Amino acid sequence: MTDRSERFEVRFADETRTELRKLGPSAAAEVLRAIAKKLVVDPEQYGSPLRRDLAGYFKLAVRQWRVVYHVDATARRVLVLVVGKRALGDREDVYRGLDREELGARRKRAQDP
Repeated sequence: MTDRSERFEVRFADETRTELRKLGPSAAAEVLRAIAKKLVVDPEQYGSPLRRDLAGYFKLAVRQWRVVYHVDATARRVLVLVVGKRALGDREDVYRGLDREELGARRKRAQDP
C-alpha cells in the first residue's frame, strides 16, 4: 500500500468541473472513482502519454471517456485538464480542437491557488 506522503495531489481545471457535469451523474462518478483510485497513486503508470502536439500530457481511459492531465512529479501533483467522451470521428470527440495552447492555459489556471 502506498504511504499517504507518497500520494499525488489532484487538482482540476475550472473547465473540467463543467465537463464532468455534462457527463451526467453516473458517468462523472465513475470517472472520479478512476481518478481517485489511479491518478493519486501512480498517474504515469495508469495513464498513457499523449503524442505529437500533446506530448507531455497523459490520458486515462475510463470506458468511452478520457481524462487528459499533466503530471508534476516534483510537486507530486496531477492537474486534470480535460474530461470528455471519446467518439472517434464525432464533432464532440474529446480530442477534437484540443491543442497545446488551450491545455497550457488550463494548466496555468489549475496551478494557481
